[in-house]
Amino acid sequence: DDLTITNVTVQNGRISDMGGRGINADFTRNARLESIAVEDCASDGFYSPGEAGAMLNCHAEECGGDGFLVGNDAVIRACTSIRNTGDGFELEEGVTATRCVARFNDGFGIRGGSNVVIAECVARGNGAVGISTVGNSVVVNSVSESHSQAGFAIGQGSVVRNCAARLSDGDGFFLNT
Repeated sequence: DDLTITNVTVQNGRISDMGGRGINADFTRNARLESIAVEDCASDGFYSPGEAGAMLNCHAEECGGDGFLVGNDAVIRACTSIRNTGDGFELEEGVTATRCVARFNDGFGIRGGSNVVIAECVARGNGAVGISTVGNSVVVNSVSESHSQAGFAIGQGSVVRNCAARLSDGDGFFLNT
């Protein structure tokens, strides 16, 4: 596709007080975003719906949408999402999220699509479900606590192993279709 930007890297930056998104990586493939902090943006902190990208050691705080929207088949590692008005992390199909932290977001902590892997992640004090998957996903070694809804909402065909849910207003583990 003529509009797709491939193999671009953005590293070591700080973005704040923007009237839109912090980073808009729409129409990308294999984009790599590393060690970037985004704060106080009017919309999403990181908007990367492109395919097969990577977000490493990034931080989104107090943005007016999702902290992170991550496209299909991407990798997100060691990222934090704090006090955003949307979800902490919205993961599209096939995303792998490792060692990520979602705290005090107004929406879900970590909302995964189908075929996602969520490993060694922590969701704490979010406004909806802590960690959620649509189906056929794997959630391992993760903690979800102090949410206004369920700790975990897990879709059909998924595997959950070595996870802990505590102190949420809803179910610890809600298994849905």
